[in-house]
Amino acid sequence: MKIPSLQIGITDNCNLSCRHCGQNASEGYGHPGGMGPAPFHLGKLGFMDSGLYRKILESLCRHETFFGVYNFYWFGEQLMHPEAAVFMDQTFESFLEFPFFEQFWLYTNGVYVEKKLLGRMLNLARHYTDNFSRVYFSLDSSNAEEFEAIKRTKDFARVRDNIREFVIRRQRMKLNRPQVVIGYIVLPENSSSLSVAVDEWRAFFDGLGLPLKVVIDSPHPTEDCLYFRVAYLPEQERFELLYQDACRKAGLLQDTGKKPGTILRHTTMVMTDDKTLKPVAKNRPACPAPFRNVTVNWDGRLAACCSDYEFEIRLPSLADVSIVEAWNSPDYYHLRRAHLLGDLRAYPRCEHCGNADTVPLSENEVKAFGEEYGKLWDVYLERMNE
Repeated sequence: MKIPSLQIGITDNCNLSCRHCGQNASEGYGHPGGMGPAPFHLGKLGFMDSGLYRKILESLCRHETFFGVYNFYWFGEQLMHPEAAVFMDQTFESFLEFPFFEQFWLYTNGVYVEKKLLGRMLNLARHYTDNFSRVYFSLDSSNAEEFEAIKRTKDFARVRDNIREFVIRRQRMKLNRPQVVIGYIVLPENSSSLSVAVDEWRAFFDGLGLPLKVVIDSPHPTEDCLYFRVAYLPEQERFELLYQDACRKAGLLQDTGKKPGTILRHTTMVMTDDKTLKPVAKNRPACPAPFRNVTVNWDGRLAACCSDYEFEIRLPSLADVSIVEAWNSPDYYHLRRAHLLGDLRAYPRCEHCGNADTVPLSENEVKAFGEEYGKLWDVYLERMNE
């Protein structure tokens, strides 16, 4: 069975206190997506048990479950887990038994990518150069002052140097993977210095004789890139306009032909505790997350998507069943059916979510789930064409 993406959070603890992160919503700009106030996960943070992780890997091999992307990512710094390096080793050891993913990605804030761990990661990349595909560093800053204002720590030089050392040692080992993505979420604190970041990182890569893509909207699929993206926060229009203005001033966003102030991505993901906001229109497109992504918490619970961070939507736990059993469960079926029919009354988290501007579902990926889904797809098309 093939599933496009798995993101597995071996921890949701974090060593930083970023202003734009949901773990600090009461102090900063709010949860990225504006889906609710702190405390994130109701304060129930933890680390995945090694036995549970082995169980997950064993079930993936046993059931021959294949993912396009196997991603160490969730709300938290994955390298904070005491056994993060061991888990990565075990992942690729299991890969030898059954190659259950095409690409392995790691998201990190870069603080813990020190020499010893860096070496272990690059050794994995050397042996699995076609599969250890990406390391995403969330830097978000051009200098120490910005970094401290955004991240609430003085580790800018440490993170910058860790990224540089990673690239240098990868080159010495004559590797072209994993791809390095240096991520910037555009915020008031860093919006005036995007061109500084471009100049400095281009100079660094040029000095090594390496190309660097500078991109907006989405990371380049293969080459190293400096990636500027919009912040998804409760005051979405404010941050969208800030993003556009900053990217234009840095020469990254050309004239779109739209009127000044036009929102490029009309994302209105907002939700309050009492859910007083009106549900979005019933004729909106079906959310692709239940059809494409498996999101695993450190305790084995499944979330329907990143916005379901309080696990409001009932789904099985990998502490009890395999991913195959969960993915084919009645819980997932009813969630997908609700999205195709446009009747989300049983799912308030989905009903009040305005994130309907993502990559749309295709007929083939829906019908791949079986004959019943084919019938639902026909009903879905009728609803969308009304």
